Amino acid sequence: MEKAPALVSIVIVTWNRKKDVIRSLDSVKRINYPSLEIIVVDNNSVDGTAEEIEKNFPGVILIRNQRDLLAAGGRNTGIKYAKGDFIFFLDDDNVVEENAISKLTEIMSNDKQIGIAGPKMYYLNEPKRIWYAGADISLVTGKTGYVGLNEFDTGQYEDSRETGHLPNAFLVSKEVIKAIRGFDESYVMFYEESDFALRAKKQNFKVVFCPQAKVWHNVLPPVRGRFFTLGLGSSERAYYASRNRVVYMKRHAQQAAFLFFLISFFPAAIIFYIWHSLGLRRYGILKAYLIGSWDGLLYGITGRLRDRQKTW
Repeated sequence: MEKAPALVSIVIVTWNRKKDVIRSLDSVKRINYPSLEIIVVDNNSVDGTAEEIEKNFPGVILIRNQRDLLAAGGRNTGIKYAKGDFIFFLDDDNVVEENAISKLTEIMSNDKQIGIAGPKMYYLNEPKRIWYAGADISLVTGKTGYVGLNEFDTGQYEDSRETGHLPNAFLVSKEVIKAIRGFDESYVMFYEESDFALRAKKQNFKVVFCPQAKVWHNVLPPVRGRFFTLGLGSSERAYYASRNRVVYMKRHAQQAAFLFFLISFFPAAIIFYIWHSLGLRRYGILKAYLIGSWDGLLYGITGRLRDRQKTW
């Protein structure tokens, strides 16, 4: 008798993005994988998101948090309710191709050492332009590099391969969740996905890019003069981006590499952001970035993690 397909739990975390999450759920409804449960974790939205989901998607398991737990906390909430052998974490501003889950479960079923697998990702408004075809963070410089970013897809990234981490949309085995116990909420935002993948690798799981699965991400392509839309569009995001870069490096880099990063690449990055933000006259974002850099430095030296997200 043919074995029944493994149950996949799709977990989507949302907060005040009704239009985005409805579009994402519409794409999820078209997924052709036969064994799914869909969980939406609403982080206390006030724009009618939860009511719209209840009205139009009665089969969705809707979890209402009493406060905004952001991505890491929201995903950990979803994990508590997920019954699947796999969990597909999907950000609410993504649209999924109908066979994406089938392709991801197939590659993971063929190699039991793969603990996390993720799709090739494109810009939603430019569906042939690549947003992600692999990524890594240097444990010497702390710099994140995205393979294929902003390139048009001409078939140049069609081979599955191991990668550093997977953002926005990725399939995770239950074994990984048991081994590393979910996302580290101390990051709040930025680097929590990278930390998640690296902790999985340290437990001898593979993290794999699967280009046969596809997702479209609703972000603007990077162009000159649009720097702060690429992750630093608010003071809160700027704070965590700068703080967590040091947090991630201290937790995962070798001691000598971390010290080298702290006295060389970290100051260089601060100088660059000062120059760039002054040029764009984004003084509030610059202030938040510098506060985050200072708190990151304190953590790097003392190991004490501060969170001043509402103080600038």
